[in-house]
Amino acid sequence: ASAGLVLGLLGAYGAVFGGLTADTFWATVLLVLGLGPGSVAAILSSLFYAHERAEYPALLSILTTLVKVGLGVPVLLLGGGIVGLAAVSIVTNIVTALAFLTAHRRVLGPLVATFDPAYARGLLGQAWPLFVNNLLNGLFFRVDVVLLKGIAGDLQTGYYNVAYKFIDGAQVIPAFFTLAAFPVVSRLAAAQPDRVGAAVGRGLRALFIAAVGLGLFGAVFAEDLVVLLFGEEFRPAAVALALLVLHMPPGFLNSFLHYVLIVYNRQRAVTWCFAGAVAFNVGANALLIPLWGYRAAALNTVLTELVLLVPFWVLTARHVRLSPLGITAPTLAAALPAAGAMLLARPFSPLLAFGLGLVLYPAGLAATGALRREDLSLLRALLRTMLGRR
Repeated sequence: ASAGLVLGLLGAYGAVFGGLTADTFWATVLLVLGLGPGSVAAILSSLFYAHERAEYPALLSILTTLVKVGLGVPVLLLGGGIVGLAAVSIVTNIVTALAFLTAHRRVLGPLVATFDPAYARGLLGQAWPLFVNNLLNGLFFRVDVVLLKGIAGDLQTGYYNVAYKFIDGAQVIPAFFTLAAFPVVSRLAAAQPDRVGAAVGRGLRALFIAAVGLGLFGAVFAEDLVVLLFGEEFRPAAVALALLVLHMPPGFLNSFLHYVLIVYNRQRAVTWCFAGAVAFNVGANALLIPLWGYRAAALNTVLTELVLLVPFWVLTARHVRLSPLGITAPTLAAALPAAGAMLLARPFSPLLAFGLGLVLYPAGLAATGALRREDLSLLRALLRTMLGRR
């Protein structure tokens, strides 16, 4: 199904924006072939998370990275290009799937191949909205690149992709946090529903603190980061990065609220939320990219997260009592003095500006009450869960 969808999207893209190059076509074919073992690895990884054995996916992700880098660098040096890298991805996915199968057999027990039609139909009914949600979530994050390439060309797409690399790295934080917190919230909702609000509130507050901090430093030092890591020729990408980091505060909240709604079996409502967000993103990008290029794509990413946050928050509030100002206002109050000091100091000394941020933001969090003792306890507990310590 995934392979057919990808090939269908390629055909649609070629019809609208023109044909693909041979390298792009064959790289895409190879990547589609890698979806099979990649899906097996993803399913087995989810089983480990379901058993709260997150240390195994974490360790195997290191193996995946080593294989990818160990094979990818020689392939690039030998001139393999994107087709070679796509072939490396197949090998990496196969190695990862085999490693997960071995780990599952030794830790959780052997896999048993059975098929119960009635159970499968019931499972499909529950899982189908989750599949659609993940698909729409992926479109939400990457459809702007497709539109940008077709409308504004390769140069602006390159600037945007450079900025997005920082965002992709930051997404690890809400992803791992949510996977660690989801079983806890699920158990509380079933056994102690009166405690769910406090747990969700602490989780949202912790994510918002991290997101605002990353956004603060990312916006102030966007130009320095881009030039340092990618070179002077990519300096224009700093504008996109300074805008994109602003999506992290609402985006981190959305990542957690998404799973809180799943706890309450509201995944079908989530589907409509994602569909609306994708429609807004596509429409806004189609309208604004011809005017402002990659800057419009970055701005629309921020706006789309805000659009998505509204229904997510409203739906969650039907099940959990939350205070929007209580979660966000103390952190924003802590960030404002730090932002002002960093912006004033940066023209004279980026190092001084960085140091001021490291001191003033945590001090502001403590002064405003944004960072509480129970938040630190929650963080330690989640870290133990993520690292597999019991």
